[in-house]
Amino acid sequence: MVVLRSILFPLLRATSLLLDTALFFLIANLFAMFYEEPNLRARFGGSYEHYRRSVGRWIPRRAK
Repeated sequence: MVVLRSILFPLLRATSLLLDTALFFLIANLFAMFYEEPNLRARFGGSYEHYRRSVGRWIPRRAK
């Protein structure tokens, strides 16, 4: 536990690591919203719209 704590805490507290992670997720989200989703919408039309409404972008939704 001490070894794990001595490895993880400096990584979690590193500001640059947190900023890099946030930047990665921002870029991935923008890519999905402005490139991937419009292409899927154009390719699959209504079936993709139905899928998109029933599935969360990043966090899965519970089945009804």
